[in-house]
Amino acid sequence: MSEPPPLLPAPLFSTSRDDRLVRRSLARGEALRLRRGIHAEHDGSAPPRDAAGIAEAGRRLTLLRAQALSATIDDAIFSHSTAVALWGLDWLGEWPERLHTTDRGTRPAQTRSTFTRHRGPLLGPDIRLRSDLRVTSRARTVADVLLTRPAAESLVTLDDALRSTFLSADDIANDLSGRKTARGSRRASETLAFGDPKSMSAGESISRLRMRDSRFVAPVLQESFFDHEGRIGDVDFWWPGYGIIGEFDGHGKYLRDVYLKGRSPAQVVIQEKQREDRLRAHRLVRRVVRWGWADLEPLRLEALLIRAGVPRI
Repeated sequence: MSEPPPLLPAPLFSTSRDDRLVRRSLARGEALRLRRGIHAEHDGSAPPRDAAGIAEAGRRLTLLRAQALSATIDDAIFSHSTAVALWGLDWLGEWPERLHTTDRGTRPAQTRSTFTRHRGPLLGPDIRLRSDLRVTSRARTVADVLLTRPAAESLVTLDDALRSTFLSADDIANDLSGRKTARGSRRASETLAFGDPKSMSAGESISRLRMRDSRFVAPVLQESFFDHEGRIGDVDFWWPGYGIIGEFDGHGKYLRDVYLKGRSPAQVVIQEKQREDRLRAHRLVRRVVRWGWADLEPLRLEALLIRAGVPRI
């Protein structure tokens, strides 16, 4: 299966602190200082000296490459959360400050202030080249996350990986099958079985996990609705037979370009209101319930879904 195209980080360069040309570039806003002695060309999309000036898709990758350039890690193969970032996959919460690598040799696992080194066998297919850095393959990366992170965190990364056309559950299962004795393998297999490419955001993934843990009937994901005017759209969660629609609202659709698609936030709000009005008027729909990040605390979402009439197993 082919790999996705590489992310495009801002070009990096390493310099001396006494380099006058660099100081002038920083003063003119043509460069950003990411770490001591490591700078990036500024793309002009944000105020000078602001790391947000690096395009969103490549910002984290650029910072990681800056860390990699300034770290003294011999024969590094980046893995775990670092590989997740290099592949551009979703991660729940704050990114770990430490770089994570996996060593194929005999050196012991080790954690220092700037990096964590894991031990484990790596074959040729497990290693890829990503933006000039050696990194574990997507399947190996997701498998590592499933083995080492809690279910909520690993599910977010897993669902995002499955949404792509470059990875399947079988790819990840094949990697896990060779590590059946690894700590966390049972939890990893259970989380993998629960993964779903129709879960379209981190918030939806966490919502599904909360529903399962609270023993609600599993909803249908991304059901399409139509009325006399035509297609209304897909809904996040649908409980057929009960007439209940659930929608996770992370507010990203009102701010991020990928959701705005040339529209203003005000236009998106109006169109969302019109869409919801059509859904509420649909002959099959009895209720529409919405929630956001603040509602994903388990007891809070449970109470919200109970009030909405969502059935339990």
